[in-house]
Amino acid sequence: MLNRVINFVVDTVLAVSLAVISCVTFAEVVSRYFLHFSIPWSMDVVRIAFVYCVLFGAVAGVRNRAHLNIDVLLVNLPPRLRRYADLIINLAVGFFFVVLVVIGIQFVQQAGTQTLPYTLLPIRYLYAAVPLGGALMLYYLVQQMWHDLRPNTKGKEV
Repeated sequence: MLNRVINFVVDTVLAVSLAVISCVTFAEVVSRYFLHFSIPWSMDVVRIAFVYCVLFGAVAGVRNRAHLNIDVLLVNLPPRLRRYADLIINLAVGFFFVVLVVIGIQFVQQAGTQTLPYTLLPIRYLYAAVPLGGALMLYYLVQQMWHDLRPNTKGKEV
């Protein structure tokens, strides 16, 4: 049940942020070309949508195991040794996600009272995508590692 909710939120954030990027950028181009007027808040909105799109896209990539990996050496290992190598790689990636969450939280806290230039939204909303994305990537990675470590489940869908 929790997975369905989190999957829905990730997919919705991705879809909405991509739609916002497309629509606002299109409106800005039309406005500049035909009206010779720039929409002042467009860069702030596109910046926020882009950051969330990138980080939640990375979350979806972890969820779907869709990230690029170079496994030239791993495919030549015996299955048992490969399982340990996969575990070590996943632990290193998990450590990176933990660092992303910790540093991201510090980054959000240090934002103070900064605001975006035109919308005057607190810049914390922009920075919050970093620890949130890191936490969600860690959530999916831990799930996958748990699934992979169970006997006879390697490679099956989580």
